[in-house]
Amino acid sequence: MNSDAAHTTPEPSTTHRSIWLDSYATVSIPADTFTESAHYDTVVAGAGLTGLTTAVLLARAGHKVAVLEARSVGAVATGNTTAKLSLLQGTTLSSIRKHHSDEVLQAYVDGNQEGVSWLVRYMQEHGVPFQQRTAYTYATTESGLSAVQQEFEACQQAGLPVTWTDQTDLPFPVSGAVALADQIQFHPMDILAALAAELRERGGELIEGVRVTGATSNTAGAGGDSASSRSGHHPGTGAAASTSEGTPRASTEDDTEGSPLNPAVDSPAVDSPAIDDPAVDEPALRIETSQGQVTAGRLMLATGVPVLDRGGYFAKLKPNRSYAMTYRVPRGAGRIPKGMYLSADTPGRTLRTVPINGEELLLIGGNDHGVGRSASERAAVEDLEAWAQQHFPGAERTHVWSAQDYRAAQYVPFFGTLPRGGGRIYLATGYNKWGMSNAVAASLAISAQILGGHMAWAETLSARMVTPSDVFTGIKDNIEVGGTMVAGWVGAEVRAVPQDAPAEGEGAVGREHGKPVGVSTVDGQTCKVSAVCPHLGGILKWNDAALSWDCPLHGSRFAADGELLEGPAVTNLSRG
Repeated sequence: MNSDAAHTTPEPSTTHRSIWLDSYATVSIPADTFTESAHYDTVVAGAGLTGLTTAVLLARAGHKVAVLEARSVGAVATGNTTAKLSLLQGTTLSSIRKHHSDEVLQAYVDGNQEGVSWLVRYMQEHGVPFQQRTAYTYATTESGLSAVQQEFEACQQAGLPVTWTDQTDLPFPVSGAVALADQIQFHPMDILAALAAELRERGGELIEGVRVTGATSNTAGAGGDSASSRSGHHPGTGAAASTSEGTPRASTEDDTEGSPLNPAVDSPAVDSPAIDDPAVDEPALRIETSQGQVTAGRLMLATGVPVLDRGGYFAKLKPNRSYAMTYRVPRGAGRIPKGMYLSADTPGRTLRTVPINGEELLLIGGNDHGVGRSASERAAVEDLEAWAQQHFPGAERTHVWSAQDYRAAQYVPFFGTLPRGGGRIYLATGYNKWGMSNAVAASLAISAQILGGHMAWAETLSARMVTPSDVFTGIKDNIEVGGTMVAGWVGAEVRAVPQDAPAEGEGAVGREHGKPVGVSTVDGQTCKVSAVCPHLGGILKWNDAALSWDCPLHGSRFAADGELLEGPAVTNLSRG
């Protein structure tokens, strides 16, 4: 479909909010009321694309499902994406090929192809607008060209019908590019609204403003652990977190890490009628939330990074933030590129069009960096703005925002059962910026596992081996985390909290009564909060673009007043 959905007309914005969230009326996605002590077959934590797709698939099979969203639908990853649905994913395939066998590469592509096909079919059946575009990975530098050539070879190895070109509709020359026709772009809130509507039509519940904080088995010994699986502060573990990713495998054993499937039948059960689900009759999980407790046969964590610490996935993922802006481009500034573009150069650049309310905007993104590890996030935004004005003079910015993604050392997502969860807690994480296809692929694999289905590509991904280079990368990343933690504490100890209130949009960390404190001023209001992340004790850094407190260890983020924005932390900062 190529028609535009009816959205609110975007106006010039100086706030840090995506065009997707700003142009969509949240009242069009109705929510339900939380009922303490309610029981469900499955609880899904997180109302992004992963959570809602999984919930719909299980509801189709007769499960009583509740989606618990800490904020609002699409508030974190899905509502801040560039919303490209493509099998050409920058240099992802060549990166996977460097770390894995060609069999794993093919399984990754097959899974993403299944995710793309399912989502396109869903949009067609539910009247969700989308546009077909040619996707490009391009280079303008010598090092970038080498990376593009490797990506071209990896795509060919995986059977993708890519072509090589040095001709694009970008307003500057390229050294070379890989092109893949008939890929998809869309408005991500449209698909979330459609999924939410189907979920509620099938008896599922969608509840906003409720954060999952822990889960405990009702029977001691289930899964070898009766203790609560909370995410919380564990002193002394920040620098010494486990770095081994283990070898995921298809099994019902509780120590698997990201194991997608325990096949029981030979067909995907994602659209099948309800079948026997042992979890419904098993002792339930007690699921703790910010609003009280509920019980369920299963829990699915669709929260970006798992908010329960079992398995230590926070130490196996590298959180990154990147930036995006949308522009009205005047006719004299040149023609807007119609393709979906992503550079292989550093810093990266991404481009796509945004058709909305009869006009076509240009989306430009890039400048990714580790969460809480940039000297100035505002400078990254200004650099991207300068690049946009260089190539599209006079372009009028309508929106600016940032997004957070998580990358596994192996470049392949984790999805499946969570360790020490009794085979009843599931997770999906590590999409490495390609969540539109990977989210659906993970949802298909997990729902198939729950319903007794079988997907060969998921089995292959679950059985992938960890190479020495992967272990080294994990060790390196965690050494950096340890160094950052020490440096943060030292810096907080040697500086006193400023006597004067910070200027508008500024924040600082210092010592007050022997404790690290963060003070900031936003919208004329000065707030003082603890500068210690409640997850593993990292010292927070002020983000001068998003106006938030960001943890440089594992990516937790908090608003200026201490309210939690995203995990793995599950509690707010204490106020000063």
